[in-house]
Amino acid sequence: MADAGLRLLCAPEARHLTRTGQPSGWHRPFDRSDSAGLGRERRGGQMYDGSTVASCSCGWRVTAESQLGARALAEQHRREPSSGEPT
Repeated sequence: MADAGLRLLCAPEARHLTRTGQPSGWHRPFDRSDSAGLGRERRGGQMYDGSTVASCSCGWRVTAESQLGARALAEQHRREPSSGEPT
């Protein structure tokens, strides 16, 4: 509760607490129904999926193709003046 009150006193970009997850990683294509067979492949038929989720305390959420892409989108979200107040 106190954290929410402090965020209201902070700069607008500090009100949005963003985080990024880890890439999905290596998997076998038959383990996932949504796999299109794209990406890097290694022995044993495993495929690499670098997709990463970025999210914010305001409810914003996006999936990027890579962890660096997710970080860039999270930073862009924090800097956008139209981000508005967190809910």
